Amino acid sequence: MRQIHILYPIPFVLFALLLVTMSSLVGCSETQSQPTGETFVEPRPVQLNRIAPDFAMPWYGEQGNGRLADLKGKVVLVNFWASWCGPCKSELPDLVTLHTDYQDRDFAVLGVIINSHPQEVGQVISRYNVTYPSVTANEMLARYWQVESIPTTYILDREGVVRYKYVGARSHSTLERDILRLLSES
Repeated sequence: MRQIHILYPIPFVLFALLLVTMSSLVGCSETQSQPTGETFVEPRPVQLNRIAPDFAMPWYGEQGNGRLADLKGKVVLVNFWASWCGPCKSELPDLVTLHTDYQDRDFAVLGVIINSHPQEVGQVISRYNVTYPSVTANEMLARYWQVESIPTTYILDREGVVRYKYVGARSHSTLERDILRLLSES
């Protein structure tokens, strides 16, 4: 008796595996798996010259959640950073100075900590005397805000519109120039 060998072409096998994988994901939502205390009010990606997507994330070192919408009416610098990131740490003194110099002029800095161990964050905040509020974020928030590299900084106008985006550390003078432009707008 002769044996019959059935050979499946590799593309067919890969396609079948892809179908099985995709069918198991149907109906899953990333928002369903979010821990309590982390919510997205408007889950859409951030875009320049559009209103920034709102979020509520746990405050670092405090109870409750920090919500971006609570800062509406102020010029807001949103800085995504991590405790292990050298360029992030190098710009912290400038962000602290900007916060101190302009907080009385309807300006706020909001730190968004990603991919960091809480103990290391505490050490960095203490070492650099970070006095502005920070929230701890998850990967989903970083994705919506299109954070592909850190530090990533956004500056929002008083209406919550994203006016500037910087990838990588920026000088005090560059950030201050853009903040003052927005503060001078009515």
